[in-house]
Amino acid sequence: MSLHASLVRSARIPGRNRDRSLPSVDWLRLFIPLCLLGVALLSQPGTLADNGALATAYPMEPIQVDGDLGDWPETLKPVPIEGVMRGETEGATDLAASFRAGYAPGTLFVGIEVRDDVHVIVPGGEADWDAQDGMLLYVDPTHSPRGSAPFAFLVAGDQRDIPQQDGTWDPKIPGASWEGIELVIKRHGTTTVYEWSLELGDAIRPGRTLGFDHLVIDVDSEEDSTALRIWGPFGGKSWRSARTGDLLLVDPGTGTGTGAGMGTLRGSLSWDPAADVPPLGKTRVKITSIDHPQFWLVAPTDEESRFEVELPAGRYRLESPFPVYGDDFQHPLRPGTQVTARVRKGQVTTAKELVYRIAATPEWIGKKGLLLEDTPDLADKLDRFIEAYTTRMGIPGVSVAVIRNGKLAYHRTFGFKNAYTQEPVTPETLFEAASMTKTLFAFAAMRLVERGELELDQPLHTYLPFEEIAHDERYKKITARHVLSHRTGFPNWRRYNDDGRMDIKFEPGSEFRYSGEAFEYLGRVAAHITGKSLEQVVRDETLKPLGVTAEMHFADSPRLREVVAHGHSMLRPFRINSPGEIGVAHSAQAEALGFAQFMTGLLQRKGLRSETYDRMLAVASRIEPGKQGHDEDLPWGQGFGLGFIVYETPFGTAFGHSGDNGDFRCNYELYPELHAGFVVFVNNEAGVPFYKELRRFLVMEPGPR
Repeated sequence: MSLHASLVRSARIPGRNRDRSLPSVDWLRLFIPLCLLGVALLSQPGTLADNGALATAYPMEPIQVDGDLGDWPETLKPVPIEGVMRGETEGATDLAASFRAGYAPGTLFVGIEVRDDVHVIVPGGEADWDAQDGMLLYVDPTHSPRGSAPFAFLVAGDQRDIPQQDGTWDPKIPGASWEGIELVIKRHGTTTVYEWSLELGDAIRPGRTLGFDHLVIDVDSEEDSTALRIWGPFGGKSWRSARTGDLLLVDPGTGTGTGAGMGTLRGSLSWDPAADVPPLGKTRVKITSIDHPQFWLVAPTDEESRFEVELPAGRYRLESPFPVYGDDFQHPLRPGTQVTARVRKGQVTTAKELVYRIAATPEWIGKKGLLLEDTPDLADKLDRFIEAYTTRMGIPGVSVAVIRNGKLAYHRTFGFKNAYTQEPVTPETLFEAASMTKTLFAFAAMRLVERGELELDQPLHTYLPFEEIAHDERYKKITARHVLSHRTGFPNWRRYNDDGRMDIKFEPGSEFRYSGEAFEYLGRVAAHITGKSLEQVVRDETLKPLGVTAEMHFADSPRLREVVAHGHSMLRPFRINSPGEIGVAHSAQAEALGFAQFMTGLLQRKGLRSETYDRMLAVASRIEPGKQGHDEDLPWGQGFGLGFIVYETPFGTAFGHSGDNGDFRCNYELYPELHAGFVVFVNNEAGVPFYKELRRFLVMEPGPR
């Protein structure tokens, strides 16, 4: 049965739940966004590459695609699909799945068997994607080390779809279709067979590696939760390029491809003994054929950083696929950190230990922080600094602005908005501002306070009840002051609670606890009071009074998708996932120039009376050293004012905010007594160490560490 038909667009697959960032300090570097299927999957340190699942496809004669695998070669053994994404099952009769793969020139054959004693299909093609039995097949024939995207072919009941074609970072995905694909689904007793033939041209030949993975959907009844099973670990396989496994196309019988016969390669990784860093633990190693560079994979290691993998005979290069990151550290590797090994048929080869050596820190340029003196060559020094550190830290793209003498003194962009396509960052490119959005809204809220439309100490429920927390009477004590100083007792986000419900952790006003949920509640109150949309509130009460004319967005639109950068993990891109509506805690999409205009307005104390500024920037919640949210890199007193992080520095009171959406990091700081400040946007997780180095370069005297 050929499926060269128009696509059915009724499948609804939820995207990641963005945001919702906390202040970007060390304890926050483990933010993992909610990915496709709404499942949060926590990476081990350094596992930010292909997911480690590995299978081998061998040559086979072309077959008739008929839903019967009886004509497949017996040598192609089934590979289990048993990773748990969601839902419980009751043994192998409830759900057991496997696949096998082979190829002929230009064509990939895939056979999936799903044993399931209850087979649920909803006729008509109108059901949700996970309301009936089915599967997703992921295939990335390009398999670029820069991070190409997989095609995702959805089969669920009568539905045939290629979901997630919009917002992708890979230009080949929007034009994908079922042309050249055959699929027959046949039920044999309690087993469903999905037999595929995919015409993929030159991608299917010996000596290639494909990105490859599966997701099996099992529904037993309306009452039971849907069970989802995957081959390689991690969800979000359409959201980021590193979430699929590897399928090796080899021909060991004839000696074509990467060599004759299979052998085993094992080895281990370690730090240079002189490196003062935590052990590597579980990580990844990239293995590339020297003779056939398109044959490569990323293999996982165990807790002791050892690996073992079966490969075709041949010569291989071993290296790290990225700068090594961990829970609380980030270390760029010295160029050339690699070893080589030869795999021989039927033998076990132990590679020389791959020793990671840390790249040298770029030399400081100048003896003082650049903003502490009137440096004439500010732009040149900043250019050199940014180019050196973005290269060292593996940062795709960055936008930086610096204010000096109360005016914009520097604004530049560097790198790529999409590291796969190499599309450059330009002054039009927007980045996710994450929690820096909170300060845009906090200023608007203080405008309402100043006009008497909102009272700082009046319980918010008197303006607008919050039904989802009404079961806890303590919520009636929560005020705007509690929200803006992060003392409500609300969780940061309810989804991090075990039951996913809203709750209150302590008596409102008694402690500090950072909360995006609280800001969203106050946002709803502001919209209710003003009778305006939240976006209009922010534009009318913040952007206009402070003179922000640069482009800034708060929700999805065709224009935003044209200009927004892709987030990345290391140098591997994510899909665009702009918020559907404004979230005052997290959703601004901006660029350094626009935020510099906002900051300049704050320095000039526009839009509010001076006494309101004083009240807004006075410490209302102190963050003590060693406590959650304290930036241990700073020797300064730290706390929250009303919406802003406040620092007690040798240069007087400074203020600003950071943002962390996982694949976007950003920060801005203003030093009023210096009439100076800076803002930086980065489109991967290296933004925190980058902006800390930038802070040192600009406002702290440089020197040896």
